Amino acid sequence: MNLVLTAVPREALAAERIDVLISPDGRLDDERWARRALYRERFLLVGPRGHALPESVADLRIYGATRPFIGNTPESSDHDEAERLLRILDVAPERRIAVSSSYALVGLVAELGGWSLVPATNLWCGQAFAARLKVARVPGDMQVTRTMWAVADAGSRFPELELTAAAAQAVVREHLAGALASVLPELAGEIEVLSGA
Repeated sequence: MNLVLTAVPREALAAERIDVLISPDGRLDDERWARRALYRERFLLVGPRGHALPESVADLRIYGATRPFIGNTPESSDHDEAERLLRILDVAPERRIAVSSSYALVGLVAELGGWSLVPATNLWCGQAFAARLKVARVPGDMQVTRTMWAVADAGSRFPELELTAAAAQAVVREHLAGALASVLPELAGEIEVLSGA
């Protein structure tokens, strides 16, 4: 069984070069595909420790104009969600840096005194920088989340899908949820294992 963990290889799944895709892109919804929702996590505001994070949308607009926004490259689905959130909040960062990995993103937030909007697990990827980060929920009661999906061919790979989904959810429940809180206590409760779907 081949397993790929990335947001982009829909073509590889369609060409049957992989059996199960784990991705935040659950939009493969024609009859060929079976999918299982694995977990949901909240997008969070992250900045450097030692600097107060904005508590209101108005403060976030000022904050965003005075510090570099560290985001993902356009190839990432996280880029699309962060950009959507910036538009909803009417925040227009004057300076932007785009990176292709969560580790680099979190590191640049810590090193440059920048800020970002990221899902909780992205902070786990950059845990080497955790002591120099501050995390909070996005002001304005914004509840933007990312759902991770397991997707496979409904006719030929359904057993692999079920096996992969169960294993991935067990890992999140038994290991990742606690690991998030140990990296940054603010991450406790920011990931939810889903049932059904």
